[in-house]
Amino acid sequence: SHYLWIKFLPAVTIGISPFAANTFELMGTVALMIALPLLLTSNDQSIKLFKKNWHRLQKLSYLVLFFVNLHLWLLGDIESTALLMTMTLFLEMASYLWPAVRKKYLQ
Repeated sequence: SHYLWIKFLPAVTIGISPFAANTFELMGTVALMIALPLLLTSNDQSIKLFKKNWHRLQKLSYLVLFFVNLHLWLLGDIESTALLMTMTLFLEMASYLWPAVRKKYLQ
């Protein structure tokens, strides 16, 4: 979000292209802009309001993960990128296995 307030908005107001900045900052800003609506709609009231479209909206989190990984990779932080990708893979696998585990052991 620091990119948005410190570089993007002042550049737009004085007429400089905001895309002349570092690409990694832009990728982080894109991830943040996509993540904010997801954060605001992650509640029971939004689930009732959006119904089936809520799941479609929340699938944008995969896009956020892509931009965050790209942001870290462009920043040169390979260790954090690898850790985030590993955690994402683990959580995705757990989300697919959880219904079977719950059905077999918890009911």
